[in-house]
Amino acid sequence: MQPKRSKAPFQLADLDVPCLMFVKTNKAVNPVEIVHQLCIDARTHPEQKRSRWVKRLTPVTSMRKILGGGLEELARDVLKPHFHSGGPPKKYAIRPTIRNNTDCHRDSVIKLVAGIVGSEHSVDLKNYDLLILVDVLQTMCGMSVVEGDYDELKRYNLSEIYSPTPRPEVKPETRPEGEPERDRKEA
Repeated sequence: MQPKRSKAPFQLADLDVPCLMFVKTNKAVNPVEIVHQLCIDARTHPEQKRSRWVKRLTPVTSMRKILGGGLEELARDVLKPHFHSGGPPKKYAIRPTIRNNTDCHRDSVIKLVAGIVGSEHSVDLKNYDLLILVDVLQTMCGMSVVEGDYDELKRYNLSEIYSPTPRPEVKPETRPEGEPERDRKEA
């Protein structure tokens, strides 16, 4: 009898989508923790750039087919440990990304996920404790819950963490001396 081979912790999954690469992990690996730690390390040591071709990382805790109530089942499974396992109410935000799917709409995804989170938790789009990432790609849906430092970590965009794009300096508007300030009206 031959010994069982253990699965590698990471395997490439080919979904035939240009410019996207999917890496499947075994159950012992938490993709949210790995991506978060990679981004923390990149922010701590930007001089030690360790990725040449990776631009953005998006962790996905679990994936399902979206048809036949798959999104709702997925949301219940992924959100349960974060929102339905006791503890104080949390502030949260939902960020859906929908690619190559015309049947799934952003507003309906947000409404469904918010309904599963429940009314005991509050929505805060800027100062959230947890962020729910929902990624719909063709007929598949992936979901994860990440920490509140997602925006600080440049939305897990490694190239922005290593070498941030310089922001243009905004100069105050100058007007000739003696000319009154005009009211600006929005279009």
